[in-house]
Amino acid sequence: QGERIRADLAREQEILRQNEERATFYRLAVAITTVLDVQAILNATTRELGEVLHASSCGIALLNHARDELLVVSDYRRNPQEATAMGVHIPLASNPSSQYVVDNGQSLVVPQPQVNPLTAPVHEVMASRHVECLMLTPLRTRGEVVGTIGIDTDTPGREFSPQEVLLAETIA
Repeated sequence: QGERIRADLAREQEILRQNEERATFYRLAVAITTVLDVQAILNATTRELGEVLHASSCGIALLNHARDELLVVSDYRRNPQEATAMGVHIPLASNPSSQYVVDNGQSLVVPQPQVNPLTAPVHEVMASRHVECLMLTPLRTRGEVVGTIGIDTDTPGREFSPQEVLLAETIA
C-alpha cells in the first residue's frame, strides 16, 4: 500500500509540474501576441522562466554583430533587492560556458559554478551570488544562435533536470 501511495503522489507531482509548464506557455503566448514591445516580451520570458524553474535569477543576453560579446538585455531576480545584470557585457573569449553554448547551439548545465572550470572567469560573481547550479540555453532566431538564456539557482544541492532544460529550450 505504501508503494502505491508513493506512486500516486509521484504521478500527482508530475501532473502539477506539467500544469505549471502549460500555464507558463499560456502566459508567454498571451504576452507575445498582445504586446508589441520587444522589451516587455523579453521581460515576461525571463520572469516566467525564473518563476516556473524556481530560479534565483534568469537573464537573456544577445550577441553583438561581431559575435564576440553578449549583452544582458533582460534580467529577472527572485529577490528584487539584488542588483540587476541589465547592460552587463559578457566577452565570449574569456567565458568558456557561454562560448560553448553560442558555438555549439546546445544547452549547458554547470553544477557548482563557483568552482567549475567552465565558469572560471566568473567564479567570484558566482560565489557572491551563492549560485549552486547554472543553466545556459541558446536563444535562436530563424535557426541561428543570437544569444543565451542564463538561469541559476542558489538552492544547495539543486541541479537543473533534463525536463527543465527541455522547458527552457522550448521557450527559447
